[in-house]
Amino acid sequence: MVRSSMLMVLGAIALWGCAGPETAREVKRLDGFSSPESALFDAVSQSWFVSNVAGTDAGDGSISRVSADGQTVDYAFVTGLNDPKGQRIDGRTLFVTDDTQLVAIDLRHPDQRRGIEIPGSQFLNDIAIDPATHAVYVSDTFANTIYRVDGDQVSIVLQDAALEAPNGLLFERGSLLIASVGPDLDPVTFATSAPGRIFSLDLASGVLKPLTERFGALDGIERDGASLLVSDTFVGVYEVTPDGETKLIDNASTGLINSADIGFDPLRRRIAVPELFGTHLAFFDLEREHRL
Repeated sequence: MVRSSMLMVLGAIALWGCAGPETAREVKRLDGFSSPESALFDAVSQSWFVSNVAGTDAGDGSISRVSADGQTVDYAFVTGLNDPKGQRIDGRTLFVTDDTQLVAIDLRHPDQRRGIEIPGSQFLNDIAIDPATHAVYVSDTFANTIYRVDGDQVSIVLQDAALEAPNGLLFERGSLLIASVGPDLDPVTFATSAPGRIFSLDLASGVLKPLTERFGALDGIERDGASLLVSDTFVGVYEVTPDGETKLIDNASTGLINSADIGFDPLRRRIAVPELFGTHLAFFDLEREHRL
């Protein structure tokens, strides 16, 4: 019995050792969104929240709510926003950036909301939240700035061109992981002088350091175990490890116009990709190849 069990363990180890790279398989695509910029999964309500930038009119932006399996869609869960982008949830409050405001929305009563103006901001983009202090961190891509919001108090964490147009944010153990678009960003064309990369910003010391080489116009960033999932607006979605980056989703081959701020459901291992310059939200399941 002991020998049999040992053989089973060794066999499992051998099979794991033969595991190939991770791949992403599209499982569903929904239409009807209006320039969707960000997708966020909420494990409590088992819902996806999708921010719709929509057009250029004031108040035409919205938040859609989608069931975890993508079967039920409420396109107008929250209405009356301007250009909503990045989202994060703290408790039952959904925070979303909206032009130069951070908007706090009660998920139980989505008509109840309050806006916190960020003085001097230009293009608020993504959000990260410290679960211990409930501080909200916000990136300003055009102003090369990271803000901290405590209640109604707004402060600058870092304002420096070295941030290279910060976009996606992720809070991890006292640091912010920052996905940048790239240096010398042109706010009209979004062209940069070099590709973006991932940075780590230590919030206690203020030290900013690159974690990767340059590899794209980076947008959303999520954690998947030891890896990071990072979207490149114009290319697709990458898995990033200490060994480098591997493309999981390719815009050209999937027919997506672009890949904006992705969301991730770790239980289902499902990525949601919003198509900012289109109307689709696509779902991809991560799968590990096995080689015998």
